[in-house]
Amino acid sequence: MNYDNYELEFVSALMTSQATPDFIEVMGKIEPVMFQNGSFRTMFSAVKELYSKGVEFDVLAVADKTGIDWMGMVEMIKNSTGHASRVKYFAKRVRQGYYLRTARDEFTRVIDAIDNCADETMIGEIATMVESAVVNLVVETDKKKPVIASELTQSYMEVLENRLSDNDHDRRLRFGIQAIDEKTGGVNPTDLIVLGGCPGMGKTELMVTLSNAASSDKAGALMFSLEMSEVELIERSIAIDSGLSITKLRNPLDLDDYEVARIGESMNRVSEKKFHVLDQAGLSINEIFSQALDHKARFPETNLICVDYAGLVNTSEYQDQVRALGEVGKKLKELAKKIQTPVILLSQVVSKNVEQRGDKRPMASDLKGSSELQDAADWIIFPYRDVVYNEDSPCADIAEVNFAKARHGKQGAAYMGWKNGHFVETDIYQAQEMVKQSKQSPTKKMSKDF
Repeated sequence: MNYDNYELEFVSALMTSQATPDFIEVMGKIEPVMFQNGSFRTMFSAVKELYSKGVEFDVLAVADKTGIDWMGMVEMIKNSTGHASRVKYFAKRVRQGYYLRTARDEFTRVIDAIDNCADETMIGEIATMVESAVVNLVVETDKKKPVIASELTQSYMEVLENRLSDNDHDRRLRFGIQAIDEKTGGVNPTDLIVLGGCPGMGKTELMVTLSNAASSDKAGALMFSLEMSEVELIERSIAIDSGLSITKLRNPLDLDDYEVARIGESMNRVSEKKFHVLDQAGLSINEIFSQALDHKARFPETNLICVDYAGLVNTSEYQDQVRALGEVGKKLKELAKKIQTPVILLSQVVSKNVEQRGDKRPMASDLKGSSELQDAADWIIFPYRDVVYNEDSPCADIAEVNFAKARHGKQGAAYMGWKNGHFVETDIYQAQEMVKQSKQSPTKKMSKDF
């Protein structure tokens, strides 16, 4: 493996970074001697010295300090993937390269000692040399090491302090939707959210609503759409922002001036959001995983990943469909943990299970591939609209978001309004009372034949 490349990426990441916690941490772990390439060693030494003096350590400052051509350095950074968000990753690789070279030199001495071993008294010395050669390599493996309770407690204290002060460093994602945020308290960066439901309940609508809410001019979601086109998704996003129905947008000749103005304003707002869409069908879970890793590296402000939907992920390598869906869930949970970004996975339910019950609200066991998905998920949520089944329902303007699994919270329903085909804010307590009364009233006429 050519560790020179990692040295290049590392110094590029440093010169495009600020004095972030990650930057400060690597400054304490990397020394100039760890670089094999002399130019990169010189650049790193300059960055370290400039940082220690509390002055800028960008490309121009480093070029001025080292006498290296700044245009060449700019071109180097332009062609690298050394983004500031990956500074710890590249630092680790530089350190590993140093310890591998050190081990190689020490093993060369070990071999010489073995070849020249004159008597048994040297065997202990050779054993010590071997131990010395490998000790740093063991430390530098990518395997996670046990963490002592004192360090965990200190980390948790920082989490509590951030929560108490409502500090931005509390990295739980809040959507700005009262009903959802009150129920979750914000989702953790490592959470897998399985969003399921029967047809017509608004699974995709809720996914896009959450993506819209999580996105701004500073952060945004990445949506893998294996079914809908990118045009359909952006149309839905604009419809949600404007509050107009999808039907309105698809029949623009029927719009009045006020509605045209609302759509224009929404297009401007949506265009400023930093969410991305990939509408490629037939992606495998490994392709989704690698695409998301690359995207997060290039756009570290990404705060949500969405996959629509589990049944369309290419799982042809698995013969058992239940196991295949379970692997999709486990891999997406692994992705959330790796890039510290929550993931929403849309999933179908076994509709006949739901239809046979008096209460049509889905349960976690109704998910296709339920046992595997249930294990992987931190949250399992089901949108439900009573009017889909009961045409005379008094809750026609109410949408429930039922939490069937809540690893970090409480199960139960969150209540939103339903207007023009969209989830909207509503009086939560009034909606809750209406749903309660509806459950107590006689069964309504079914709007569909099942």
